[in-house]
Amino acid sequence: MRWDAIANLQARKMRYLPTFKLTFPGGVTNAYRIRNAHVEFQIGDGTWRILDDEHVQLHFILHTEVSKWLLKYKSEFNRETETMPAAAD
Repeated sequence: MRWDAIANLQARKMRYLPTFKLTFPGGVTNAYRIRNAHVEFQIGDGTWRILDDEHVQLHFILHTEVSKWLLKYKSEFNRETETMPAAAD
């Protein structure tokens, strides 16, 4: 998937990074975002880290909420690019 293209479109269109947050019992949170052609994650208030390709694939295999969120942005990106005028040569 082209997360870089999704991130670039979102940045131009909305001026913010697409972000998704999961909250677990006890107030623990995991946040995910698309930034600089990567899916990144953060546990609590910790440091943002890049989610490697194998972990992204695992989210899709397990049909997690993260994979659903990523598919939503991919779908929105596809709709946006279908309606964009073609670039002039």
